[in-house]
Order: sequence, then structure tokens, then C-alpha cells
Amino acid sequence: MDQEETIMRLSAEIGYDKSIEPMMKNLHCKEIQILADTIAKIKNLIIGNNKYKTIYLRDELINRLVELINDLYINYLLVLVNRDQNQQNEILIDEKFFDLINQILVILGSFSLGNIDHLQKLILKYKIHQILFNIIELNAIYLRQIKDNVPNLKIIETSVRTLSNLYSSAQIKSELIYQMDSVLYQVDNESDLPVNLKSLVDLYQLNNPIKHYILNIVTISAFNLILEDIIKLKADIVTILRM
Repeated sequence: MDQEETIMRLSAEIGYDKSIEPMMKNLHCKEIQILADTIAKIKNLIIGNNKYKTIYLRDELINRLVELINDLYINYLLVLVNRDQNQQNEILIDEKFFDLINQILVILGSFSLGNIDHLQKLILKYKIHQILFNIIELNAIYLRQIKDNVPNLKIIETSVRTLSNLYSSAQIKSELIYQMDSVLYQVDNESDLPVNLKSLVDLYQLNNPIKHYILNIVTISAFNLILEDIIKLKADIVTILRM
């Protein structure tokens, strides 16, 4: 840990938040190495430190991380899945960008393992689950087209793991699972299954860690739906008995 990192960690312990200012400046840098170093430093500082997570879980940071995901990865996926099939080998991206996106997803995953306040912000305010479902859906579309693999297995594994972490942590408050389920079970007119559920089913084939995370998501969601039905049934019975 370098001196700057040590100072920032000590600042977090006493609730001092000005340490985020130089980080935010670097997050807007166009030089990829500075950007990567900054994201790596943020990741190292927040993992396992709830006080530091509280300081860094703020609009300017999360909005910038989401912006980077959209600019560097979501747009790339959109081009990839809408490409002319003959251009398949012409659409390339530097592995550094893949690693950068993966590190950002690790940061979001770490925030998802924080306290209930962190969790509520991630789901209710920043809608991080929607971003993760977007990544999952676009990768599933690509997988259906290629019938082989996804553009970067590490990123989709981290995305599904982060979503799984959100579901696991959200069990303490069913409202949060309901918010994520409302996206998981979104339907369209072209599919028998809800779009995002179908995407998870499609990605289930990739590897064992991803299977584990998907099973965790679906199990927690299903259990929450069963509880909702039981509560509703109980309420209906009480209403009938009072008639």
C-alpha cells in the first residue's frame, strides 16, 4: 500500500471525504493507464471496509463508473450484436478495456456486500441491477448468435456474481428483491420466457461458477415469490373470515 493509499484509508476511518476529489479527477482522465490505476486503487480501498464504502458510495463516483461501463462496454456489445455477420473478426477491443470493466464490476460487487444503506442506494437509487441485467442480456444475445462463447467470459462471470451478491444481501429486505425481480421477469411479445430470465438460462451453459450464481439468483427470487403468495393467501383468508 503506497503513502497516498494509506492516507486515504486513514481519512476514511475518521469520516473525512475530500480524498475522493483527486480520484474523481483521475476517473475523467482519457489516459487508460491512469484510469486503470485509479479504479484499481478504489477497489483495493473499499474491499472489506464499510466506512470507506460509505464515503465512496456517492453520485459522482457511481455515475462515472456507470458511464464508463456504458461507453466502453455496453456500446461495444450493442455494435457487436447488431453487426453484419461478415464483420465478426473486424470488431476488436483492447484487453485492457475488458480488465477495466471487470474491475469496475468488482467495485460494484464489493458495494453490494456492504450494509443495508449501501444496498438500498445500489438498487433503489442507482439501479445497478438494471445495468447488470443489460450486460447479461446482450451477452446472451451474442451467445445465441455465435453459439459458442461470450466476448469476455470474465466480465459476464463478474456481472452474474455481482447480481447474485445483490440478491443474497437483499434477503434482509424483500422490497429490494421485488425491485430486482421486476426487471428479471420483464416480458416482451417475442419470447415465451421473460427476457432477462431467458438470458440467465442461456448463460447457464458457460461454466460452473456462473451456474452456481444463476442458481442462487433464481432460488432466492423463487423463494421470495413463494413468500409473497403465502402472505397474499393469508391476507385473503383473514379478509374472508372477517366477512
